[in-house]
Amino acid sequence: MEKTSNGRENGVAEFSIYNQVKTFESLRMGDGIRYYCRILPATLYEHHCHADFYEFALIANGTFTHYYNGQKTLLHIGDLLYVRPNEYHAIRGETADDLHYVFVAEKEWFERIAARQPAYLEYFTNTPLAVRTLPHQQYDYVSYLAGVLAGRVPPPNSDLIAEQLLSSLLLFGSQELNPQSHFGVQRYVNHLIWEFNSYRLLCENIGRIYQDFPASQTTLINHFKQTTGKSIVEYRHQKRMEYAAHLLAVDNYQVTTVAGLVGFSSMSYFSSLFKEFHGMSPKQYQLAHRQNK
Repeated sequence: MEKTSNGRENGVAEFSIYNQVKTFESLRMGDGIRYYCRILPATLYEHHCHADFYEFALIANGTFTHYYNGQKTLLHIGDLLYVRPNEYHAIRGETADDLHYVFVAEKEWFERIAARQPAYLEYFTNTPLAVRTLPHQQYDYVSYLAGVLAGRVPPPNSDLIAEQLLSSLLLFGSQELNPQSHFGVQRYVNHLIWEFNSYRLLCENIGRIYQDFPASQTTLINHFKQTTGKSIVEYRHQKRMEYAAHLLAVDNYQVTTVAGLVGFSSMSYFSSLFKEFHGMSPKQYQLAHRQNK
């Protein structure tokens, strides 16, 4: 069964169709409708899919339950939900005060904008559904654009705002929406490499690094080694020894202090690893560089 919205408002479809049907197979908008944006209350609970539209939902107030493929997911303020066309789902708020923004983009228009960054197009067309919590600044920006677009009287530049909103959702939504996809994992791995190269995380518990990655430990380890040729532990040891050598060469630190600064509590382990990398003990390395100065 297909339903067509008769209501249009300067190119933005009215959302009354949701209040007219309880269950339906798909929602297909009228010809020429590229997007719509509305802020909706907690009453929307119909299972549906969009036949030719991509959908984003941003929780603005309260708590919602999302139903998809027999599973339930709780959504809170700041959570961004993404749904691909032809994926059946439903969303229900807990109280009458719960609100969420819905932005729906026509398939051809969505994919044309996404194709400006091929990785975005690949990610969103291959990911059926995903959820991500936006940081405060991203949430504030997206909710501002959505609020302007969802006003009772659409602004004269609504098409421009809609494109800005979609571009923002593509950028923010692709950041580890689904970390188990190749795109999401590689983004995380690249960031982790940058952290190590900046001599960050040298003292972080390795278990915490694995725990912060929201997919399996094996997935992260395999992708990291494919990218660097080293395991995470090996790569971090290399950066620890680089930074330790720098501290010993340019500053008058005690060797025990340097060991602590790069995350070692065992002096014997630090010394043996340092000698393995630099061919001499930390003290010998420090004295050699002092003599060179």
